Amino acid sequence: MRQNPAWPPGRQGGWAGLVTLLLALVILGLVVRTIVRQMGLADPGDPARIVQPRPAATAGTGEKAQPAGPAMQQVRDVEAELQRHAKEAQQRLDAVDR
Repeated sequence: MRQNPAWPPGRQGGWAGLVTLLLALVILGLVVRTIVRQMGLADPGDPARIVQPRPAATAGTGEKAQPAGPAMQQVRDVEAELQRHAKEAQQRLDAVDR
């Protein structure tokens, strides 16, 4: 009697590969979502982070729209932190060169 297997050895019919690919995409999506939230780029649960449009300055009065105070302060704080880290890194490099 002749043996005729339904599937040749080493072949799953494609469904196992598709399931594996789908699982990999789900894991990748979860990792990306976590990274984006850690970077602060997306946090749908925090309504305070939603940017509200500012009213435009009137054209006739010559007033300029001022940047938001807390946002500018945050930018300044980040800049100061970066400058501090750069200064520390430079000091470490200078210490190594000596």
